[in-house]
Amino acid sequence: MASVVVKPNELHSALSRPLNTAHYEPYRPVHYLAATLAWEIINGHPFMDGNKRTVSS
Repeated sequence: MASVVVKPNELHSALSRPLNTAHYEPYRPVHYLAATLAWEIINGHPFMDGNKRTVSS
């Protein structure tokens, strides 16, 4: 099932957040960055349906 992006700005923001964190806080481990990405996707709701399923896959 394909996910439809209804909030492209929220998706872009979610993808940018871990990169920004890695740049300004380089000591953060990779699992922290992955959790940051997951948190942003869950809270930003960029997809029409399946935001939590997208993160848990």
